[in-house]
Amino acid sequence: MDLVKDNEEPDGAQETLDTFFETEEKEDRSPPQKTERTEPKSTSEKKKTTKDASTVVIMDRDEEEIPEEMEFDETSLDFRTGDRDKPRDLSPSILLSVDYAGPQKKAFARLYDPLEKKLFFWFDNTGHQPYCYTDYTTQTVDLRLQSFRGPFKTKSVKVIDLLRDEEKLMTKVIAEDPLSIGGHAGSIREMLVDRAPDGTIISRAWEANIRYRNCYTYDLDLVPGLSYSIENGSLTPSPPDVDSEILKKFKDMFADEEMFKDILDTYAPMFFTEVPDIRRIALDIEVYTPVQNRIPDANTAPYPVTAIGLSDNEGYNKCFVLKRDNIPLGEKGPDYPEDFDVVFFENEAQMLLETFRIIDNYPILLTFVGDAFDLNYLYHRAERLKIDMQKHCPIYLGRDIALLQRGIHIDLYRFLKNPSIRLYALSGAYEQNNLDSIAQGLLDIGKLELSTDISKLPYYELAHYCWLDANITLQITQYDENLILRLIILLMRISRLSMEDVTRFGISSWIQSLFRQVHRTNNYLIPRQEDIESTKSTEAHTEAMIKDKRFKGAIVIEPIAGVHFNATVLDFASLYPTIMKRHNISYETVDCSHESCKNRTDNRVPETNHWICKERTGMISQTIGFFRDTRVNWFKSKSKDKTLDSKIRDWYKVVEKALKVYVNASYGVTGAQHFELFCMPAAESVTAYGRDAIIKTKEKAESMGVRVLYGDSVMPNTPVMIRRNEIIEIVPIEDLHLSKSNTDAIREIKEDMEVWTDHGWSKVLYSFCHKVKKKGYRILTDKAYVETTEDHSLIIKGEEVSPKSLKVGDEIERYEFTLGGKNRVDLDLAWVFGFYASEGTSERYSEGGKQKNNWRITNPDRNLLRKCQEILWRFGLTTTIVDASDGMSYLSTIDKSDRLVHFFECAHSSQSGEKIVPSFILDASQESQDSFLQGYLAGGGQESTTEVTSFESVNYSLLQGLTMILLRLDYDYYLSTRPDEENSIRVQIRKSEPHKHKPLKILYIEEFDIDGPVYDLETKNHHFCGGLGGILLHNTDSVFLDAPTKEQQEELIKWSRNELGIDLEVEKTYKYVALSDRKKNYIGVYQSGYVEVKGLSGKKRNTPDFVQDAFRDMLTILSKVDSTEGFETAKEEIREVVNDVIDRLEGKAEPYSPSELAFRVQMTKDVSKYGKVKPQHVRAAMMLEKEGYPVPAGTIIEYIKTKDNDGVLPIPMAEKQAYWLDKDKYMDTLKSVFGQVLESVGIDFEELLGFTTLDQFF
Repeated sequence: MDLVKDNEEPDGAQETLDTFFETEEKEDRSPPQKTERTEPKSTSEKKKTTKDASTVVIMDRDEEEIPEEMEFDETSLDFRTGDRDKPRDLSPSILLSVDYAGPQKKAFARLYDPLEKKLFFWFDNTGHQPYCYTDYTTQTVDLRLQSFRGPFKTKSVKVIDLLRDEEKLMTKVIAEDPLSIGGHAGSIREMLVDRAPDGTIISRAWEANIRYRNCYTYDLDLVPGLSYSIENGSLTPSPPDVDSEILKKFKDMFADEEMFKDILDTYAPMFFTEVPDIRRIALDIEVYTPVQNRIPDANTAPYPVTAIGLSDNEGYNKCFVLKRDNIPLGEKGPDYPEDFDVVFFENEAQMLLETFRIIDNYPILLTFVGDAFDLNYLYHRAERLKIDMQKHCPIYLGRDIALLQRGIHIDLYRFLKNPSIRLYALSGAYEQNNLDSIAQGLLDIGKLELSTDISKLPYYELAHYCWLDANITLQITQYDENLILRLIILLMRISRLSMEDVTRFGISSWIQSLFRQVHRTNNYLIPRQEDIESTKSTEAHTEAMIKDKRFKGAIVIEPIAGVHFNATVLDFASLYPTIMKRHNISYETVDCSHESCKNRTDNRVPETNHWICKERTGMISQTIGFFRDTRVNWFKSKSKDKTLDSKIRDWYKVVEKALKVYVNASYGVTGAQHFELFCMPAAESVTAYGRDAIIKTKEKAESMGVRVLYGDSVMPNTPVMIRRNEIIEIVPIEDLHLSKSNTDAIREIKEDMEVWTDHGWSKVLYSFCHKVKKKGYRILTDKAYVETTEDHSLIIKGEEVSPKSLKVGDEIERYEFTLGGKNRVDLDLAWVFGFYASEGTSERYSEGGKQKNNWRITNPDRNLLRKCQEILWRFGLTTTIVDASDGMSYLSTIDKSDRLVHFFECAHSSQSGEKIVPSFILDASQESQDSFLQGYLAGGGQESTTEVTSFESVNYSLLQGLTMILLRLDYDYYLSTRPDEENSIRVQIRKSEPHKHKPLKILYIEEFDIDGPVYDLETKNHHFCGGLGGILLHNTDSVFLDAPTKEQQEELIKWSRNELGIDLEVEKTYKYVALSDRKKNYIGVYQSGYVEVKGLSGKKRNTPDFVQDAFRDMLTILSKVDSTEGFETAKEEIREVVNDVIDRLEGKAEPYSPSELAFRVQMTKDVSKYGKVKPQHVRAAMMLEKEGYPVPAGTIIEYIKTKDNDGVLPIPMAEKQAYWLDKDKYMDTLKSVFGQVLESVGIDFEELLGFTTLDQFF
């Protein structure tokens, strides 16, 4: 979608796509769709003009123009959308989705007939109804539901409780519709509860939170993506057409695997049944807007739709274009497609109706950002034009979703943004989730480059541009023999989810659905999280060696910095899934209920007290182990077997990728606290075995004479909440390390110290400190703030997420501890400590060989100081008030004793001396904490309005304690940064309703340079909460070997298979690898010259084009290095690149254009809503406003950096006037991009133009 500029300002409030998703330009949308090859219908005459091989159809309007807000005459239209064909008999057709029809109170299925190429519907005739389980007896249920408004029935049933490995009698409560089970306050689920003595509500319902369409799928054992027939009104599975000989060989492969025998027949049809091509159409729209670079609000749809591009997989290619005044026809560009028709409409309502008629006849409609924009906008625009929505609109809207009455809508934006798809299935082919990046990465094509501003585009160019976006969307699903479409179908089969769900949900939902099906198939009761926690330990027995893992993960070996030629990377093939299978790890098998297992000695997990079940096969280990072995032993190898037919190989490749998605994500999901089958003992057992494997492999490699080269962190002042001897403290993380002068040190925490995590308190095992020189990220939400290194992951929805991949608008989660102390602290004393925390200083220092003390509180209000003085006197502490010439007054000591310094030591952290909330206040009653807060606000609070008070500080541990007190006292608060003070955080507070914890949206992300010590913790459960607001923070399963021989590689691989039961694979061999002293940061250059950059930034969306071009030139030079000596030559060539850049910046050569120099930053709010201190892009926006340019929220501001008072100049102004470029600022940007890469190969950017030696690296 692109924007057309005009001078009119429409009615209706405007928003950007930030309202729906991340801050992302809408022009980056894509995915194709399909339409039927039917000429558009019109109520008036058609005039056709043929030119070249394309047809232009002019759709005339009536003589009088119909105003936008008037009713449109539809009497001549002869179609109605959403009609459903419900045959009593149907030949084998693919089950695409299962849904629920409210009016009929039945589940129904959508089936695609590959012969007729259309969708058919089947409505349930089995009498299945929604239900849940409870451990109440049927009689108790009847009593509990006496007030329930609606019919229900009960039935006693027996299910298997895996946690206790026993049969359990439950009551099945059956209702007539899903909402009766759960979904409102009076539902059955909400009535089946008990209350604990403390008032806590205890649910007595099981499996009551499963969507009914999924519940129905599980119970009828339906497999979306496989074929079914309708026979005399009943849905019947169609036997898959699978080669019996191939199937026999596949099953024979598992002849010795007893644990897989009962699931072979379930999954074999899924893996060996091909997917036919499915008729589909892609759609993209363009919308007129008077404001350039602003995306119209899809919920109000105030502007006309100017173009609708349609492209299907059967050759239908058209663009509907709305005729407007003063827009020329234009010329067809050189790449203008020959088989492409442009259809002109002079009535927008007619254009939408024709679009609706076409898409309603397709089984699948493809869009890119269609949920948030295209279909959302079309729906609301049709409403605005008074189109009969019930009769003619095939679209209906849900929460953040747009669906079709008949067909299935796939928003490829949501599917392709899934990290599991991008990284595992598509091997990271694209970096950014926009249409252009995806098209370049997969198809090696891009969006159409426009000849002029979108507001001036002639019709042919507009139509070409709009249609091409739709066509690219379609091509993405056709890429590599329909890989994406086939992958979607296969993921549906494995997860048992419908197409709409698979393409919108993440991997955790897929795996959750898979395991729910396994439970239902085997009559296992699906446990609730509280069931698992009540039978298993919630505290880990081990610690994470690497900060980025939730539980104790694999060890990151300290890299040997420098350049290493002929380095080989050996990868543990599916390390954690292999461990889960080999060691039978599942939620019910770790610390199982069998006494015989508990008393054995041959089933113990390393470094822990956990034991593994020997009586039964684990449900998760069986499933994931089967997927792992199937992928590795059959599909991965055979997808590359050129003796097989190419079509078979192509299909095997699809299966291999689908299994890779599940296998690689399995541990990350099952080890995530949000996962319903999360089990702490199982999660840490996996990582304990993994850690053991990596350590043993390193030892084995070194015993063979092979050097291991490579096998993360937060800032020193990052607050963490710890518990020592039952006393809670909030201190900077550096205080836990103690040895501040010892860099690259590990301290074993032998004392009884715990840290707060997502699963409560977890023992701290080690603290780590090492000096780094790398990038860091400041991440701010309204309730949380953290500063991390670029390679230190956050845990979001159970998955590790690099801060580099986060964007404004992304949601992160927090795990805030709730204060609940009851100790009563003297209210005056609490007030004084609060006042001191705001305005006081205290220190001991040496001068002239003598120990001296300094203590004072500073404030201009003598009354406050006098109050403080009187309170301290009550505790035997005498002070004096001194007036200074600057208008301030000081409360200070009278004598030179250290009594006051000693008295207030508890208000400072023991090592760094940073101010904190004293532990006795954290454990105090609400009344005492309120007094502390009032004291603090008396010193540092600023009342900005009658309801809002604010304060700020650079002491993050103090702020964390204060915000926790605010939450306990039912104050709402939000955080912000100060652009003029880099490290200061402002807190604004108001009285509110009791706070509810929920995911928070990122408001601000800033990259900064780190050159100094950073810290990390290893905890028993691999995670810890750090920063303000309880943000959850978190290894590598690869080993870099220094020039091993082929024989050494083979010996190590054989040893790993025999001794560890884990496959090691030669993943890649570099011509050379350059390791920096930063973990996980390196450059690897292949023999082909391809450069792999890991963890080293080189291209950001807001980095000027000239810097990105220079960066690519530098990588090209480094790719040609073949020896140690080659770096000297490379250094000279890189110096030339930098010199050329400098010459152009200084005007000694052809100067860069303003566009090449532009920084590009999006406005997240209107200019008027920014504070007193304006960031650079906001200052540029203000300059544009003065020149008459509208700059609403969502506008991308392009500007250059200058040396005048403003410091910036917007591009539209820079193109018309002279300016003084700030060369130093641009050199800083160049240095930040080049520096990391050059550092890893031993070149110092500062000395680049002088002389640098590489001797230290060789």
